[in-house]
Amino acid sequence: MNPRAMPRTQLLGQIDMDTREWTDGVLTYSTRQVVKEPQEVQSWIICDGDIDPEWIESLNSVLDDNCLLTMPSGEHIQFGPDVTFLFETHDLSCVSPATISRMGMIFLSDEDTDVKALIHSWISEVPESEQQVLAGYIEDYFYKALDWVFKQNDFVVETSLVGVVLNGLSHLSHVRNKSHFAICLIRGLGGNLNEASRENFAKEEEDR
Repeated sequence: MNPRAMPRTQLLGQIDMDTREWTDGVLTYSTRQVVKEPQEVQSWIICDGDIDPEWIESLNSVLDDNCLLTMPSGEHIQFGPDVTFLFETHDLSCVSPATISRMGMIFLSDEDTDVKALIHSWISEVPESEQQVLAGYIEDYFYKALDWVFKQNDFVVETSLVGVVLNGLSHLSHVRNKSHFAICLIRGLGGNLNEASRENFAKEEEDR
């Protein structure tokens, strides 16, 4: 879930002050689902988006050693070792020391990202009948197209190297032939480019 894509009440839930009735939010509903799973099932709750103190501070007790979520209704949800919270964010500029001290931090820079390993991992997940053809098209066209896109650096929404690669790959499943691959590549890698750059990218790929 992207916590910044919704109001705090929709994320964490709210209580009706007139009826005292509690309504779960996206996050609290998810926590109820994961605590129902057997202990041997490892569950992940992933918050992908900028961290804002407005909602992250409400999870401080979850990130403590007691792993307890306390909701405004007074209800408590206890998490076991089989539940992991993962927060993906661009930076930590709005995160308080209280939150940072409760987390383990992993910094992934674009410079340390192995694009070929990322693509190889993705190819291994597609049906075997498609792998050889896809690997050939990717080797011949994908890397050149990826370099072109980053040289333009004309993205509508700021993103990372991994984000661009995965967006490009996400459209390449079930490719039928070279022309179909080119169309899917333009959609995947060009979708986040401004209109002029997207048109230039499409012409570039047609020439290839």
